[in-house]
Amino acid sequence: MVRRTALRRSARLIEQLESRTLLAGDVLAAVVNGELQITGDNSANSIHITQLDSGAFRIAGVDGTVNGATSFTTNVPVTNIAIDLGDAADSVVLDGGDISGGLTVNASAGADRIDLRNLTVGAGLNVNADVGTQTLIVRNVDVGDAAQLSLGAGADVASISGLSAALDSTIDLASGSDSLRISGSNFAASLTIDTGTGADAVSLSDLDVGANLAIDSGTGQDRLRLNDVSATAAVNINTGTAADVVSIEKLTAASAAIDLGAGSDRLVASKLNVSGGATILAGDGSDTLHLERSTIGGALAVDLGAGTDRLGLDRTDVNGTASISAGAGADVLTIDRLMADLATTIDLGDGNDRLTLSRSKTTTGLLLTAGSGDDLVSIERLDAGAALSVNLGVGNDRLLVSRSEANAAVDAVFNGGGGALDVLVRSRNSFATNTVLDFDRLG
Repeated sequence: MVRRTALRRSARLIEQLESRTLLAGDVLAAVVNGELQITGDNSANSIHITQLDSGAFRIAGVDGTVNGATSFTTNVPVTNIAIDLGDAADSVVLDGGDISGGLTVNASAGADRIDLRNLTVGAGLNVNADVGTQTLIVRNVDVGDAAQLSLGAGADVASISGLSAALDSTIDLASGSDSLRISGSNFAASLTIDTGTGADAVSLSDLDVGANLAIDSGTGQDRLRLNDVSATAAVNINTGTAADVVSIEKLTAASAAIDLGAGSDRLVASKLNVSGGATILAGDGSDTLHLERSTIGGALAVDLGAGTDRLGLDRTDVNGTASISAGAGADVLTIDRLMADLATTIDLGDGNDRLTLSRSKTTTGLLLTAGSGDDLVSIERLDAGAALSVNLGVGNDRLLVSRSEANAAVDAVFNGGGGALDVLVRSRNSFATNTVLDFDRLG
């Protein structure tokens, strides 16, 4: 009886050891025509790769074996490295090395972890991970060609710092609730980021791009943060549908286009320095936008779309035309210290809108239209430069104009729009002539 119990215990122990061995797996490593080829099996492979002082590469099994042993060291020159981790939850750490050719890492389905550090890659860097919760870490990697990073569908996490690439590069996280953080990196050519559908979180800081920067976070409730980002060409941001939150501080670009898509979105942008034009599209939904302390070298166009929107525009210089469209809905716009060198147009659209315009200047005139609805418009300390035209549309509107001026040779026109009770109040203005139409009460 005692002997039989001991046999059963021994059998269970053997099963556990066999299971553990199978889970760890064995990795095959060989150098073929100057390429270090590392191939995992269908078990969970975990390896650590580093370059020795001699220039040889050492591949050590962290949990498992390499060629049936604890490690493998190359004994011939290596130009390229190709890693194929296979299925299961794999892990690879490549820390330290000078690779004259390219580096490729392929990971099949599974929760894989890819960690690349302190590397110089003379050719391209390619990371391709299949479906699964993938983790990618890149630290201090210099790439002489393009960096192409693709993690496949799943809740992926990518953390990148100190990455530089010489040619057009892409980061594709595919569908899933992904997290991407890039800091202290430099791309000499263009950079394209696509996080696919899902509730994504993207943070870019201390990032320089030598050409175009394109960010597409796809459909989902995305959070996007840019801090100290520079691109020598265009910056294009598309967050897709759903309620997105975008925060931008200190962005430098030749042109900028931000499309928040449909949904109740929020954008806070400050210290934009755009040498050309800038476009902000909020799409339909109850959106909140705030732009401050920015300089736009060309035209500025803001379209809030349909919905109950809020816009704050503060201390912004526009060297071209400024166009603001609020769309249908009960919108609230607060504009303070807007300086536009060319004509400014503000269209509040239909709805019970509220506009406060103060301490602003436009060199070649202001055209303000409010559409139908009971609107409240307050204009204070405006220098219209040339023509000033206000048309409030149908509705019981109220217009207050104080301490404002326009070109002495141009008529200022105020049109109440024919509502049942339109009120115009003027105080301490400097208009040589002005025309007042369809107001029921004057003050």
